[in-house]
Amino acid sequence: MPIGKQQRDATDGATERKPRALIVYGSSSGTTQKVAEAIVEGLVEEGAEASAIRFDRLALAPGRVAKADLIGVGSPTYFLRPPVYMTDFLNKLPSLAGKRAFVFCTAGMDRPGETLERLHAGLEARGAKGVDARWFRSSMSYWPHRKRGLGNPAGLPDEEQLARARAWGQHLASAQQLPERAPDPVSLATRWKARLVGNAKLRRAVFPGVELHVPPCTGYGQCLSRCSFEALVRVADAEIPIFDRSRCAQCLECVSVCPRGAITSDSRVKEWISTLSYRLGVH
Repeated sequence: MPIGKQQRDATDGATERKPRALIVYGSSSGTTQKVAEAIVEGLVEEGAEASAIRFDRLALAPGRVAKADLIGVGSPTYFLRPPVYMTDFLNKLPSLAGKRAFVFCTAGMDRPGETLERLHAGLEARGAKGVDARWFRSSMSYWPHRKRGLGNPAGLPDEEQLARARAWGQHLASAQQLPERAPDPVSLATRWKARLVGNAKLRRAVFPGVELHVPPCTGYGQCLSRCSFEALVRVADAEIPIFDRSRCAQCLECVSVCPRGAITSDSRVKEWISTLSYRLGVH
């Protein structure tokens, strides 16, 4: 066989090889996880090797990042930004030089804000080359809004959203040939809103936090599995979880899942302010 043909065959084989993809996601209610798994399905349908893992479980298998050609990072949206646990995760990643990457997020208010932009910047800082970014509609998880019927309805992501995720996964299977692409820039107004509600001190002063009530609490611990911020922890010899207010992100996920009503909002006035801010498009 002529040398030139051997070289072309080798080049064609390298071009056609599908990537080894790893998707790392953050998810408390399971919404972002569903999207991540649908993207994996699309990648696999196109012949790629793909898997998804929750960010806090990656420590059990750190070598998976090194083996991947394509890294995906998915996150819920809290107050127009990714939660701090996802930012911390990105900052602790090893070098991703030479790897392709993509980012996605879920948004129960259909307001992803700066989430995609910040996830992309985090991966880029580790040396990865971003090829795409998308957001998906999810159910409203923020309890003060959900109980008032605000935001997206229950049942999201539905099959339409998951089909979009699978189709995107099929597209990402050709990541090695895709050009670099950053998320669409956010508006100046959105940037200022994110800065406003992203300020922890201001948010604690204006938006509702949580109160843990000892008598109704049985120590069952369902709230522990839903708090990704480790604001609720179990301590040896303590019958009920300990609440660390300084770590609380005020997502109020724990309020919505406590079967005993032992965790409640700390202020009805702040709930009203939060609702007003949503109606005004601030958050």
